[in-house]
Amino acid sequence: MKSKQQRKHKSKVMERLATMSEAEMAQRWRDMRPRYIRFLAFFVLAAAGLFFGNRCLGFNQTITNFANVAFQIFSVFIVLFLVLTVMSLYYGRAPAKQST
Repeated sequence: MKSKQQRKHKSKVMERLATMSEAEMAQRWRDMRPRYIRFLAFFVLAAAGLFFGNRCLGFNQTITNFANVAFQIFSVFIVLFLVLTVMSLYYGRAPAKQST
């Protein structure tokens, strides 16, 4: 197996990211922000629905176990998209212009 240093060709994504300016990178983060917020909203609503459905409806034990596992998985995705949203807010800022 070849090591990373022995590869002849970089991937297209790596080449594009290496040649991006700070302004282009910030624009890329800003463009992704609405997608992250939509996914965050979906998983928050789905987790809330699972939580309140599990608490208010009299499920049998099998469905309760399934709802608990699904709630835990959705909670992981909530944390993931929350972190990505915060990163897009932080890295999506316009770069400061250097005065000469």
